[in-house]
Amino acid sequence: MKFSLAYCAGILPFLSTLTGTHAVPYPIHQDQDHAEYEYIVVGSGPGGAPLAANLARAGHTVLLLEAGEDHGHSDLQRVPFFADANSEHPAMSWEFYVSHSLNSTQAQLDSKFTWRTPNGSLHVGHQDLPSGSEPLGIFYPRTGTLGGCSNHNAMNMVYPPDADWEFIVDLTGDEGFRAERMRELFVRLERNEFFPEGTAGHGFEGYLAIVLNDIDLVANQTGLLELIRLTMIEAGDASSDVTNEEVLDLLQRDQNRPDPDRYQQHSVFQIPVHIDAQRRRSSAQTYIYDVLTEQEASGSGNHTLTLRTNAFATRVLFEDNTKSAQPRATGVEYLSGVAMYSADRRYNASESGTLHTVHASREVIVAGGVFNTPQLLKLSGIGPRAELERFDIPVVVDLSAVGENMQDNYEAAIAVEGSRPFESPFEDCTPFEDGDPCLADWRYNASGAYGQGAATVGMIMRSSFSSNEDADLFFFGGAGGLFRGHYPGFSREEYPPNTFGWSVVKMQTRNRAGTVRLRSKDPRDVPEIAFNHFEQGGRQDIEAMAEGFEFARSVFELPGQEYGPFEYTIPAPGETAQRSIREEVYSHHAVGTCAMGADDDANACVNSGFQVRGVEGLRVVDGSVFPRVPGAFPVLPTFMMSEKATDDILAAVAEGL
Repeated sequence: MKFSLAYCAGILPFLSTLTGTHAVPYPIHQDQDHAEYEYIVVGSGPGGAPLAANLARAGHTVLLLEAGEDHGHSDLQRVPFFADANSEHPAMSWEFYVSHSLNSTQAQLDSKFTWRTPNGSLHVGHQDLPSGSEPLGIFYPRTGTLGGCSNHNAMNMVYPPDADWEFIVDLTGDEGFRAERMRELFVRLERNEFFPEGTAGHGFEGYLAIVLNDIDLVANQTGLLELIRLTMIEAGDASSDVTNEEVLDLLQRDQNRPDPDRYQQHSVFQIPVHIDAQRRRSSAQTYIYDVLTEQEASGSGNHTLTLRTNAFATRVLFEDNTKSAQPRATGVEYLSGVAMYSADRRYNASESGTLHTVHASREVIVAGGVFNTPQLLKLSGIGPRAELERFDIPVVVDLSAVGENMQDNYEAAIAVEGSRPFESPFEDCTPFEDGDPCLADWRYNASGAYGQGAATVGMIMRSSFSSNEDADLFFFGGAGGLFRGHYPGFSREEYPPNTFGWSVVKMQTRNRAGTVRLRSKDPRDVPEIAFNHFEQGGRQDIEAMAEGFEFARSVFELPGQEYGPFEYTIPAPGETAQRSIREEVYSHHAVGTCAMGADDDANACVNSGFQVRGVEGLRVVDGSVFPRVPGAFPVLPTFMMSEKATDDILAAVAEGL
C-alpha cells in the first residue's frame, strides 16, 4: 500500500464517520441568563483556557468565550495522527491568507502562493494559472475550535532556551520571569507520563499530559534508523561506533531537562508531545473539560466556569473610571451563531447572529491569538490613532504597538528520495476503509501508528550566526513524508515512500517587521496580515538556515548508505539553498503583535503583568505578548505564560487591587 503520512491524514476529514462517532458527553455549562462575571476571557487556546480554568478553580466566576465549536468528541481531534487533516477541516479551522513579502513579485515566486480563479476555485502556485485569477497569498490556518491551536497542532512540547525568559527579565525588570521561576510553572502544569516520577524539572500532577512517541516505531524502520545514527555521528552527538540500540536510548533523552546548557550542544532526540498515556491529544480543551466535569460532579450547582461556544467577540466595552483618568474595561460584546467570522469557510454574510453584551466586575482578558487579539483591540479603540481614525473608530487609547512587531520562526524544507522505499509504520493501515486496523489499535489498545504526534525525530544545531551560545536551528523530520509549509490541500499531499525530509527552523530570527492591520471596521472581516519576511536581518537568517541545509547534505552524501544514493527534490537540482530558502520559506508560529515591555517602552503593548497600557481592567494573555519568539514552538511557552498570568491576577486579588 502506498500513501504518505500527510496524505493519509488529509483524506480522513472527508470520512464522516470520524467526525462525531464515539462522542463523549462532556458537561458544557452555557448559561445564557447571567450577564455579569468577575472575569471574561476571550479565546480558549493555550493562553485563555488554562487561565479561565485556573481562576474558576480559585473560586472566581469566569465566562470563557470561544468563537468556534466544541469538537472534543471527534476522533479527528483526539487522534494525534490526524493533526494535518484537522487543521484543514472547515468546521475546525479558520482560513487566513497572509503576505510574506513587501515585494509582490517576490511573494508570488513561492510555489505555495495561492490564487482564487475566476470560477471561484483555489489555485496553488504559478504554473498553469488561469487568466484573471485573484492573488490571495500564503495559506495560514488558525484554529476555530475549543482549545485553540493546541487542538490542531502537531503537539510539539519543547521547552525554550532559558535565555528567552531572561530576555523578558532584562526587558521588563520582572523577576517573575527568571528561568528558575518559569520552570516552576512548567512543573505545575505538566503531567509527565514518560519519565520516572520525581525526575528533576518535571511535573507529574498537572493538567497537560506530555509523552514521547513510541520508540518501537523507529526501531522497526531500518532506513530511518540508519539516517538518525549517521546524523548523530556527523553532529558530534555520538561516537562513530554507536550501535542501533544506543541510538534508540539516546533518542529518548530528556530535551526538556532543567540543564541551562541543554541548547548549547548539538543533539538528536524524540520530540516531547502533549499526548496522554492513552495516546489521545491532551490540550487546553481537555483541561476545560476537567474543570467542567468537576463542577458537575460537585452537585453544588455552583458553576464558577461558564463556557459559551459559537460566541464571536466583536468589541471590548469601556467606561469612565472614577478612580483614575484611565478608562476601564467593563465588558464584551459578542455575536452568537455558527461561523460568524469570514475566515471560517462556512461563513455566510447574510447570517448575522445575535448580539449579546456581558459584563466583568474585575477584568476582561483577551486571548484571541496573534491575528485576532490586535484586531479586537483596534475595533475596541485601542491602537494606532491614524489607523483607527481612518475607519472612524473612536480612540480609547492611542497605542501604536498594537498589531506591530509581528515575527515568526522561519522554516524551510530540504528533502531527498532514496534508492528504495523506507519502511512505514502505516503499511497495514487502511485509512479509507471500514475496519481500519490502525484506528482500532489506537482506539482499543492505545497503541500503534495513529497515536504518534509531531515528527519522528528532532535535532538542534548552532549556526555561526547564533546571537548567543544556544542553538539557533531546530530540525524536525522523518521518512516517507514531508512538511514544506501550508497551502490548500497540503494535508492530502502524497510523497513517494522513499522520501526523507527535514524542516529546518530558524530560531532567534531578526525580523520584527510583520504587521496586522484592519481591513475595515467590520469585526467579521479578516485583517490584512503581512509578515514582510527578511526585511530585517534577512541575510544572516538565510545564511544560518543554509548552514543547516549543508549539514543535512553532509549526512545524505555519506557513502555506502543502504538506502542511498539520495537525489535532492528540495532544493531542486541546481538550485542554491539560499534561493530555495528565500522563495519557499514558511512559518506557522507567529507572536508579538501585542508585545510585552517596560512601562516607558513605546514599542510595548502590555506590561509584564499582561496589562494593556493606558486602560484598566484589561489584559492580553496569548502568544501576541511575546517580545520575541520563544524557542522553536511557542505553544508550551504560551501555556506557561497562562500560569504566570494566573499568579499575577490572583496576587492582585489578594492585595485588594
